Amino acid sequence: MSLFVDGQIDEVALMNQLLSNLHFMMMAFYQPEGDRYKILYEEHAINSQIKLHGYDPKDAIIVTKARKNESCLRTEDIVDILRHEGHSIALVMIGGAHYYTDQLFDIETITRIAHEQGCCLEWDLAHAIGNVPLKLHDWQVDFAVWCTYMYLNGGVFVHSNHFNDNHLSRLDDIDRDKSALGFHVSNTSIHQCAAVAASLEIFDELGIEQIREKSNALTQYLQYLLQTELTGKEKLFFIIYSK
Repeated sequence: MSLFVDGQIDEVALMNQLLSNLHFMMMAFYQPEGDRYKILYEEHAINSQIKLHGYDPKDAIIVTKARKNESCLRTEDIVDILRHEGHSIALVMIGGAHYYTDQLFDIETITRIAHEQGCCLEWDLAHAIGNVPLKLHDWQVDFAVWCTYMYLNGGVFVHSNHFNDNHLSRLDDIDRDKSALGFHVSNTSIHQCAAVAASLEIFDELGIEQIREKSNALTQYLQYLLQTELTGKEKLFFIIYSK
């Protein structure tokens, strides 16, 4: 699994499902303090985590939105928010690829800018892992989660930079492993492990670069067919994202 996020073996753990993993990670990485308590997010179920720390979601959440008459978020707009509001942001949470528009975010740039502002950053890779090449270790991503029912089966990523971070709320009484497994609770279902093994064999045989190349070709072909076959005076559709 670590090969598909370009991470070290001990930075990846197979466990649980998307939202449960998200809450496990937030318990550790969302550490509001003083004026730095806000969360910049694209779309997540995070109100409960905000309230757990005694903050009002209406004040503590900064939502990234597309510009008027646009469907996709612009990287420069996210960067602008980080540079102007970064001093108050404790955690940035964005999906690697948007579930609705399929927009692929510039993970490397956004991560770098967030870190420059002192923010911790999480990526929800539910629609990205197994679909696009990722380099989470090299990009210095703090942590990431993904789900169990789409392109690749589920797990979490925790960068090795945090393995010896004593400020993180680990499950020390259960597992003192200084790795992503330090967040693991109980044994993973053998049935889920079997599904993971079968999936990884297929992805390993094909390779993520080849998968991405074919994906781009199919997208471009679909766009060509739409633009050449569905022509007429009336605009029947518009393409919101095609990269």
